[in-house]
Amino acid sequence: MVNEELFVSGFGFKPILHFVQRCHNLVYASFCYCEHVTDAGVELLGTLTSLTSLDLSGCNVQDQGVAALGNNCR
Repeated sequence: MVNEELFVSGFGFKPILHFVQRCHNLVYASFCYCEHVTDAGVELLGTLTSLTSLDLSGCNVQDQGVAALGNNCR
């Protein structure tokens, strides 16, 4: 099993969509201070079954996005 980590800044929804489509083994992602990351992007990240740690410090994520992560728990 390959563990994948991702550290990015300045990304928004479209790049997140590409990560979700291509990085099925993503375990850790850090989107610190990516002001263009919103609830919709976080909902997409929540579909990654391998993701165990997600850092969204300083992002534009509201309760809806965080709730979506909880709804997709495995």
